[in-house]
Amino acid sequence: MGVKEFLTHVPEREMGGQTALDRFDYQTAWGVSRLLDLHEKGSNYAVAFEFHDDIVALDDADEPSSAIFYQVKTRATGNWSFAKITQRPSSRGIKKSSFAGKMFDNCVRFGATVERLVFVSNQPLPEVIVAHGEEKFSSAEKAKLEKFVKAISVEVDGYDDNVHTVLFFFFSRI
Repeated sequence: MGVKEFLTHVPEREMGGQTALDRFDYQTAWGVSRLLDLHEKGSNYAVAFEFHDDIVALDDADEPSSAIFYQVKTRATGNWSFAKITQRPSSRGIKKSSFAGKMFDNCVRFGATVERLVFVSNQPLPEVIVAHGEEKFSSAEKAKLEKFVKAISVEVDGYDDNVHTVLFFFFSRI
C-alpha cells in the first residue's frame, strides 16, 4: 500500500481540527450570506468577522449608528434551548460566561448602539419558532422566557428585562 492509500484508508486519530473547520465554514458561509443579503438591499453597510463577536453588521459603513451582533454556533445534532444558551461552563471552579452572557456583554460595552443580539445556528431553538430568518426570544412561551431572563439576570449585572430581552433574537433557515 502506497502513502496515498495509507493516508486515505487509515482512520484519523483525532477529528477535532475537522470539527473546528466545519464550524468555521458554517460561520463564514453564514456571514457571507448575511453580507450578500445586505448588499442586495443596496445600503451602505459594513460587516466584520471575529471582531467583538463572531460577526457584527453595522447599519452604515461611513457613519454607523447601530450594530447587530451575531453569535454563530453549530451542533451536529439536537436542538438548542434557553437552558443551553444560558449554561455557564466551569473551568477550575470558576464559572465562565454563557453564550447569552457573551451576547449581553455587547450591551455593556456598546450600550444604545446595539440594535439586536442574534444567536445563529444550524439547529433549531424550539422555544422560539422560526419559519425563516430571525425571531425574538420574547416570542417564546412566558414561562420559558422567564427562565431565560432569570438565568441571564443571575449571570450579569445590570440586566433589565424591560430593556434587554427585546434585543435577543434567534436566526435559523431550517
